[in-house]
Parts: sequence; C-alpha cells; structure tokens
Amino acid sequence: MLSLFETSYSTPVRVRTLNANPSANPMPQSDPLRWTDWPVTRSRGRTVFALLVITITAGTIASFDPILAVLGAAGLIMVCSEILLPTRYTLSADGAFLSNPLYRKTVRWSHIQEYKSTSEGFWLEGKGRLSITRRRRALRLRCPGREEDVAQTLRNYLQDAGTTP
Repeated sequence: MLSLFETSYSTPVRVRTLNANPSANPMPQSDPLRWTDWPVTRSRGRTVFALLVITITAGTIASFDPILAVLGAAGLIMVCSEILLPTRYTLSADGAFLSNPLYRKTVRWSHIQEYKSTSEGFWLEGKGRLSITRRRRALRLRCPGREEDVAQTLRNYLQDAGTTP
C-alpha cells in the first residue's frame, strides 16, 4: 500500500545487446570529414563587388517599390549565399552535405557519376540522363588547403558506393 507521500512509477527499460557476430553490428566506416569554408575571407574584392551590385539593385528598385526592393535584395543574397556566408561541408558514408544559414543540399554517393578537380576544390558530377537531373545532383566542394584529404575521402566513399572515380 502506498502512503500519501509515496509514488510508484513503472517505466519500460530498453536493453541493447550486442551480438557476438561482428557483421551483425555494423560499425561506421570512418568518421565523417567536416570543414567550413567562407570565400569572403579569401576574395574581398569579389565580395565588395557582389554587395555593391546588391545594394545598387535594391536602391534602384526601392525608388519604385520598397517591398519589392527588400525581396529582390533577399533573393540576390540567397543566390550568392554560398559565397557570402560561411558554408559547412560534410563527407560521410551517407553522402556529401552542404549547409549554410540559407541553403542545405545533400547528394548521395550513388547519385554521383564522377568528380573533377577545380581551382577551389572539387565538382561532383551527378548521374542522370537529363541535364537538369545531373545539375540537381551535382555539388561543388570548396576546400582550399584540404584538397588531398578531400580527394582521398571522395575516392574511398565513391569506391564503396560502386562508382569508379
């Protein structure tokens, strides 16, 4: 019998057991490779030019319609967000991820046809018969100073996914 100050709680407990067979307990292949890139810190001239164009465009539109000027400036900033805002990249067993405050994109390794080296990093070319599908599955990885680590990680994940780099 419970007294006035006693309470009884019944909560289910989940117990996780590990099998002796190592293949039944898949371990992650490796830790994801993560880095952040902010092109503003490397190319101040392009940044100033982009902000100047956005400001002049918004100012010109504001003389006709201030609300449209704000929407236009927001749209231009969103289009340029990969350059104007810091972008976080992650390469994991699930795929390649890009995220910044205004934009997120995920590309699975099975959707990558090949990768190419560029002056700023790598271009992941998407698979697909139509060019719009290939563009939607494509991803630019900016990784100045980390090219070797990123190239090795790309090779490993693409080989595991059955895509020959």
